[in-house]
Amino acid sequence: MTPGLVNTHTHIPMHLFKNIPIRETGFKWLSKVWKMESCLKPRHVYYGALAGVLELVKSGVTLFGDMYLFEDEVARASQEVGVRASLSLGVIELFEEPPHYSIEESIQFAERCRGHELVRGLIGVHALYSVTPDSVRKASEVAVEKGLRIHMTSLSL
Repeated sequence: MTPGLVNTHTHIPMHLFKNIPIRETGFKWLSKVWKMESCLKPRHVYYGALAGVLELVKSGVTLFGDMYLFEDEVARASQEVGVRASLSLGVIELFEEPPHYSIEESIQFAERCRGHELVRGLIGVHALYSVTPDSVRKASEVAVEKGLRIHMTSLSL
């Protein structure tokens, strides 16, 4: 018997975009992905998350961290499959394409997840290049004040 694997940073509903060739890199790639994501509805995110979570479990993952949009749908899929998840509603402020959530909305999502057996909510700060310093500061202050954690990518493009 081996311990379960942990995937610490995913955008699990993007399973929907698997096998879509985007032959770009950096911000050009990100811009194309954000345009596709702007078309997504909650039901799309739910089914993408369900398929992605099932693939994770098949690979031996028992806990994953996710930052995306409509994270309530990712939480629902995770609970239905029975896998542990640390989820955050991703905040991106400095670009026009992606769906936008405020730092306050991300904090509210994290607080809504308190008490769930399988799902932990985190404050989602996409990255230092995509969020204002004020939002990073607010996320840090609220995390300390309310005992929440922050999920942030360290990727630099």
